[in-house]
Amino acid sequence: MTLLHIDSRYRTRSSSASHADFNMIRVPRMSRFRVKSFNFYNTLHNISDHNNTLVTSRGTITIPPAFYDVTSFMVLLDVQLMNVFGNVGPHIELDRTTNTLSWTLGTESIDGAASTISDVLNLDKSSAALSGNFTSILHLSVPANISLSSPQLNVGEHNFHAGRSADTHTTIQPFLTAPISVPYLIQQVYDQTEPYVIFDAPLNISRLTIKVFDPATGNEYRNLTHWNVLLECY
Repeated sequence: MTLLHIDSRYRTRSSSASHADFNMIRVPRMSRFRVKSFNFYNTLHNISDHNNTLVTSRGTITIPPAFYDVTSFMVLLDVQLMNVFGNVGPHIELDRTTNTLSWTLGTESIDGAASTISDVLNLDKSSAALSGNFTSILHLSVPANISLSSPQLNVGEHNFHAGRSADTHTTIQPFLTAPISVPYLIQQVYDQTEPYVIFDAPLNISRLTIKVFDPATGNEYRNLTHWNVLLECY
């Protein structure tokens, strides 16, 4: 058995922590592997450039990417709504016992279909003009999981995708998916118990690429700062 230590700090300078390239100093020859442990710091934003726009009848609101608690998010969103509508609010209030948002928009409207923040606010994506008084459920506790994928550790013939060829998915097929169970800015260690991944023929890997992403959306975690993973290789 060989232990392969992979640390994002030692990636090539041209790559990022969320899409990291590694040059292998010692080329491992492996016929099977499994993740022994995975360690990362939760620097993941719950509002990112993938889910931060709210389209309204008076223009688009953009929430700056960051990690928001409920209070700071609600204050910022309501200020933005008052600014874009040019009137006095509040336009949105939260019942913390039920996590229910109460919207008061009057004749103004928001576009549930075009807004990227619709999943966070649980807006009706079939409607382009939500107006008047209505409710939705706040879903700010995202992301929920973190995944690692690598084209070198993922050969196409091992994967099957209904309706699409495997070739179009091999770069995003995860070899590890872990739940995020620690608060923001806290270190998490995840011990893997899955069986070995077995290859049909031994692999000689001189260069390794690992992408870190949200398995629910496929979006890369670009605000991740540091992680490391330990593989058992045979």
